[in-house]
Amino acid sequence: MESPNQSRDCEFTSVSRKGARVQTCVQVSRGDLIEARVGTTRHVRGQVVEVQPAMELFWVVAHDGTRRIVELSEFEVYFAA
Repeated sequence: MESPNQSRDCEFTSVSRKGARVQTCVQVSRGDLIEARVGTTRHVRGQVVEVQPAMELFWVVAHDGTRRIVELSEFEVYFAA
């Protein structure tokens, strides 16, 4: 059974990632909400559905249902709320 402290730790961890830049695909997990930008232009915001860490890329489903590939070499990627 999970103690109340463990639950708070998990919530704190997810909140603390908001706005943090993704440096490597190892940091990204299925279900994470991210934003991919080039400069100040946001190209996609959505939920991670598949990760390929060896290739430093992952797939995101945007709010409109479109599936986009995100390569860390092409975008600045941040965790979103």
